[in-house]
Amino acid sequence: MSDKPYLRDIQYKDSRNLAARINLHQLFGTSRVSFPEWALDFYGFVSGDKVLDVGCGTGDFWNAIRKRLPRDLHLTLTDFSPGMLEKCREVTAGLAARYEEADVGFLPYQDGSFDKAVAHFMLYHADSQEKALSELVRVVKPAGMIGIATGGDQHMRRLLEVGRSIDQTMPSDYKYGSRFMENAADHLLPKFFRGVAKHGHDDALKVTDPSPLLEYLRSTPTFPSENASFMTAYEAIVLGEIQEKGSFDIGRRSVLYVCTEPWRQGDVALGR
Repeated sequence: MSDKPYLRDIQYKDSRNLAARINLHQLFGTSRVSFPEWALDFYGFVSGDKVLDVGCGTGDFWNAIRKRLPRDLHLTLTDFSPGMLEKCREVTAGLAARYEEADVGFLPYQDGSFDKAVAHFMLYHADSQEKALSELVRVVKPAGMIGIATGGDQHMRRLLEVGRSIDQTMPSDYKYGSRFMENAADHLLPKFFRGVAKHGHDDALKVTDPSPLLEYLRSTPTFPSENASFMTAYEAIVLGEIQEKGSFDIGRRSVLYVCTEPWRQGDVALGR
C-alpha cells in the first residue's frame, strides 16, 4: 500500500513538520560548513546547466547557496506536495527557477531533459527506490550527474535509543528513513551507475534547549509524541543531560553520492 496519501495530505501537507526538523539542525549543528555549502562543492554547476531537484521541500538548500550559483542556471524545483512547493516559492523568491508538482516515480519530463539532478533526503519516501532511480536516469543526459543524499545508518540514532529506553514498543528504526539510508544506498546505487563517488558529512548536534528537540519528535510519525507521559519522560532525560554536561549530544551523518555513467537498457547491471 502506498504511503503517498499520508505523506502528501498529512505529513507534508504544509511545511511545518519539515521546518521543525530543519530548525533543530540549524540551531544546534556544530559543523563549520553547512550541508548545502559542502554539497555544492561536489556538484560543479556551470552556466547553462539544466538542473532538476526532486523533492525540493522548502527550498532551503537553494536559498543557502543562491549567492554561489552560476547566473545562467536553469533550475527546476519539484515536489509532490503542493503545500511544500508553495513554501519553496516563498523561501527561494528572487531565484530564477521553475516550480512544478512532480512525483519522482513518474517524472513528467522527456528523456535527457536535464544536465544534472539532485535528490536530497527523499528517496526513502518513494514507493520504489528502483523506479525512482530509473526515472532519474531517464530524464538526465547520459553524460550528466545525479546527486543523491541520505542519512548514515547511525544518523540521529541517539533519539531512537532514548525513545526506546522509555517505551520499548517504539520502532527501532525511523519509519521512512530506514528504507534508504547509507547501507541500502551502498548496495543499490552501483546497480544503476558505473560511477558512484561517496562523501560523508559527519558532526553532532549539541542541544541546549529541549523545546526544539521536542518539536522535532512531534514532527515525525516514529515517536509517540501524542503520549504525554512519553514526552515528559523524554524531556526529563534531555534536561538532565543538559544540566549535567552542558548539552544533549546527537551524532549525525549525511552521505552524498555523486552518480555518473548510468547503466542503460541492455547493460548487465541496470537495476539488478
